[in-house]
Amino acid sequence: MKTGVSQAPGDYVYFKSQVPLHKISIGDKQWKYYDFGPKSVPPLICIPGIAGTADVYYKQILSVSKKGYRVISVDIPRVWNHVAWVHSFEKFLDTLSIYHLAENSSFPSSSCSMSD
Repeated sequence: MKTGVSQAPGDYVYFKSQVPLHKISIGDKQWKYYDFGPKSVPPLICIPGIAGTADVYYKQILSVSKKGYRVISVDIPRVWNHVAWVHSFEKFLDTLSIYHLAENSSFPSSSCSMSD
């Protein structure tokens, strides 16, 4: 290990060592995602912007999951229009057996949002 690299919670290296990146194929699309926290609660879904990846939310994933929430952060596979995106996302949620999502009002203001 390099000298000076922190292993403190909240650090990206620590995140990568604790939270596995999952990959699943759905039709002709491959979804990459992090799923962390208790599976018994509805998840908070974090969707990065067009140039972002699932790990952009690593600090939120670690912080919010410590408070008892489940967080799923996804890499969106390439789609060509919003209709295809919606259908692909629905299939992703169905594959993970997710039928209920957490509501925004139940999360602290530091949690994931489209503007993060």
